[in-house]
Amino acid sequence: MRSCLSLCVLQELRGQLISIRKLLKACRLSKRVLAEFEPLPVHLMEEPLLFSMEDLQKVKKGQLVAQARAVLNYAMKHVESCELCMGRGFICEFCRIKDVIFPFQRDICKQCAVCRACFHIECFLGKRCPKCTRIQSRTKGQMNS
Repeated sequence: MRSCLSLCVLQELRGQLISIRKLLKACRLSKRVLAEFEPLPVHLMEEPLLFSMEDLQKVKKGQLVAQARAVLNYAMKHVESCELCMGRGFICEFCRIKDVIFPFQRDICKQCAVCRACFHIECFLGKRCPKCTRIQSRTKGQMNS
């Protein structure tokens, strides 16, 4: 039972790691942080549903979750202190609070499935994406011209 929960936690961490790694690859100051991803099995970053037997054994021992969490925390510290990474974040268009949010912050952030813009989870509930709405109105305006 505990292993199943650990596997679910690893899946969530894996999604966050994949998301933050994309951001870090676009940052010229993140070479040292990206090097921290190297000890993780390559398939964890490339195949979201693939686990090796060794992965499952490490999950059962609690090693892989701890390793993934440590890499994620290290990467998040870089993002929070890097102006280049912070510039690639989002400000919620609903509440316009000045805190920058990122797709890897799944506990507070909801990403639009269409345009990939990010919003606070509580702000996005049951509402239409403002960016998609703007794009649609611009497209209709261009068609009518």
